Amino acid sequence: MLRTFTDRFGAEWASGLCAKIGVDEPALATELIELMREHRLDHTGTFRSLSGILRGRAPLPVLDDWVDRWRPAVLAADADPEGVAAGLDRVNPVHIPRNHLVEEALDAATAGDMAPFERLLAVVSRPFDEDDDERYRLPADERFSATFQTFCGT
Repeated sequence: MLRTFTDRFGAEWASGLCAKIGVDEPALATELIELMREHRLDHTGTFRSLSGILRGRAPLPVLDDWVDRWRPAVLAADADPEGVAAGLDRVNPVHIPRNHLVEEALDAATAGDMAPFERLLAVVSRPFDEDDDERYRLPADERFSATFQTFCGT
C-alpha cells in the first residue's frame, strides 16, 4: 500500500485539479497552478473566477493565454457553458477560513468579543455561497502575509 502511495496521490491530485478547472486536462491544470504561483494569485479566488469567465467576466490579464486554451477545451467536453460554470461553482468555494480572518477572530475572542468568530464561522460554514461580505473572499494584504507564520495543525 505504501509503495503505491505516490502514484495514487498523484492521480488523485490530478483528478482534483481537473475537477477544479472543469475539464480532464492535467497539463492545463498544472499550468494554471504554475501561473498562480508565478504571479502570486490567490488559489481560492482564481479557481472560483473560472465559472465567472464562462459567464462572460474578463479573466485576469496574466491568465489570458491560459484561458484561450482552457475555454475551448471545456466547451469541447461540454457545450453548455452555464452547466460547466455551475459545476465549477460546486467544487470551487468562495470562502475559506483565511489566516488573517482567523487571527482577527482569535484576537477579538481573547479580548472577550465573540462576534468576529461567530461571523467567520457563519461564512465558512457556507463556503459556496456568494452572498457574504467581500472581505471574507479576499486574501490577506502583503503586510500580514509577510509576517504571518503558521504550523501544521493550525
